Amino acid sequence: MTITAKSRAPSPEAGGLCVHGLGADLRSDGMRPPWTNYLAGVLITLSCTAAAGVMSIWFAPTNLAMVYLLGVVFAAARIDRRASVVAAVLGTLAFDFFFIPPIYSFAISDTEYLLTAAVLLTVGLVISSLAAGLRLQARVAIHRERRTAALYAMTRELAAAASLDDIAACAYAHIAHVFDAHGLILLNGPEGSTRVLGNAGDAAREGSADASIANWVFTRNKVAGFGTDTFPTADAIYLPLNGTRGIVGVLIVRGDNRAPLLIAEQWHLLETFASQIAVAVEREQLRRQAHDSAIAAQDERLRSSLLSSISHDLRSPLTVMAGSASSLLQGKSQLPEGPQRQLVEAINDEAQRMTHVVNNILDMTRLESGPVQLDRQWYPLEEILGAVLERLKDYLGQRVVTIDIPRDLPPVRVDGVLFEKVLINLLENAAKYTPADAHIDVSASLHGAQIQIKVMDDGPGIPKGFELQVFEKFYRIQAENAAAGTGLGLAICSAIIDAHRGHIWTESRPEGGAIFLLTLPLTEAPQDHLERRVA
Repeated sequence: MTITAKSRAPSPEAGGLCVHGLGADLRSDGMRPPWTNYLAGVLITLSCTAAAGVMSIWFAPTNLAMVYLLGVVFAAARIDRRASVVAAVLGTLAFDFFFIPPIYSFAISDTEYLLTAAVLLTVGLVISSLAAGLRLQARVAIHRERRTAALYAMTRELAAAASLDDIAACAYAHIAHVFDAHGLILLNGPEGSTRVLGNAGDAAREGSADASIANWVFTRNKVAGFGTDTFPTADAIYLPLNGTRGIVGVLIVRGDNRAPLLIAEQWHLLETFASQIAVAVEREQLRRQAHDSAIAAQDERLRSSLLSSISHDLRSPLTVMAGSASSLLQGKSQLPEGPQRQLVEAINDEAQRMTHVVNNILDMTRLESGPVQLDRQWYPLEEILGAVLERLKDYLGQRVVTIDIPRDLPPVRVDGVLFEKVLINLLENAAKYTPADAHIDVSASLHGAQIQIKVMDDGPGIPKGFELQVFEKFYRIQAENAAAGTGLGLAICSAIIDAHRGHIWTESRPEGGAIFLLTLPLTEAPQDHLERRVA
């Protein structure tokens, strides 16, 4: 070896879209008693009579009918059909009693006024009927809009859920907001068992999961529970969660007030909720299966690579050691001292090679077992590199190693033992894939807030597209018989540099060969280090 030197939750939106009781809203105005609507019709009629009495001074009686007609329109538009019908009937009677001669009598002396009263009553009833229909259509439209919004909100959160527990939390929250009920999801388990998904809360768990009903739903794939023909005395609804590949679970819904859940619109919405939950659960199960399959395949590839590498790299040294030892044992009296020494040296070299292989495997295992505890100290880079070259002088042989480190380069704060392994593995890798008379260049420089180190050789280089794969465990570009090794050296370098919060990568030299670059974050060195360096 010749050495020459030169001087980087569910979102609350569903709560705001609560559709609880919307089916009832299609038929009535909330919880208001019916008699209040009749009373409103009476009050509207009285108001119209008072207004018509004032206007009668200036207008003919036939014109006053429009005042009562206006009251009917107001009642139909603002209250409901019952109020408008009351206003139409009472308005006609009041118009006849107070404004059609003879006054204060229901008798009608003129046919013209009889026709006016009949038209008033007819138009009032028609308007009340039309207005009621429009109100119903408006309520249906509002109901559908809220239903769609609630379903969209849940579907969007289910799509963003990252686990089965997140899916359960989203489903339980939306069921509670929309239906004012407790939800519970049971999934198929091994050997026909079931398990509760997520944390449904004690209120939902208590008495809501009947195993026999759930098993019946699993088996028959039909809805059961109250409101159905199957187990109608149960205190919950059991809905199958049907995915594309069959039933994946059961959704159990239990509310203190069952009436809203029995409304057709609410029932259809609940079934749609169950369908979306089933799709989300099946999607997550498929994702987990794919993930587990990928991990299993990767583990199998790593196991095969490890066995292949170890079997090759341990078999060869063992063969040499066994042959040399056998020769020494069988021919110790005949072999001269020179050949005996060569056999001993061969045994020693192969033993060191085996030790190196085992150490690499142990180092990789330690680096991957958890966070690496670094013993960071300040070191001049040339001192570490000098120690590495001294250890590798026999391995590097006749290769020319050129060192280019600026005199003003600050020291590096690293774990000395681990960082030596990085440089050793990089230089060994360069020597492994280069001829005996190759040139290896090692340089260091400042790049902003980082120190960059390069190890360059004039070997075959890294094929394009393999720049990242060379840092994977057990990956080797050349065949096993071309260059010995387990394919762990560069993977160890990458793990050590990552632990130092640095970065390592490789590039191809334009003139041929490979460049391995690594960067370390630059930290301010203590003053005594700087003073010694200047001195």
